[in-house]
Amino acid sequence: MVVVVVVVVVVVVMVVVVVMVVVVEEMNINRQGGKASAGTQISSVVVVVVVETLVEVNVVVVVVVVVVAATHHYYS
Repeated sequence: MVVVVVVVVVVVVMVVVVVMVVVVEEMNINRQGGKASAGTQISSVVVVVVVETLVEVNVVVVVVVVVVAATHHYYS
C-alpha cells in the first residue's frame, strides 16, 4: 500500500516537472518572437539537468521504498 502511494507521488511530481518545463519553454519562445536565444538554450540545459536529477532521485527513492517494503513484509 505504501509503495502505491509513493509511486503515485513520484508520477505526479514527474508530470508537474514536465508541465513546468513545457510552460517555461513556451514562454521563452514567445518572448523572443519565435527564435531561441542563448538565454533560452542555457535555461533549457538547466531544466534538462534538473529534470534528470529529479528522475534519478525518484528512481532511487522508488528502489529504496520497494526494498524496504519487501524486507519489512518478509521479516514482520
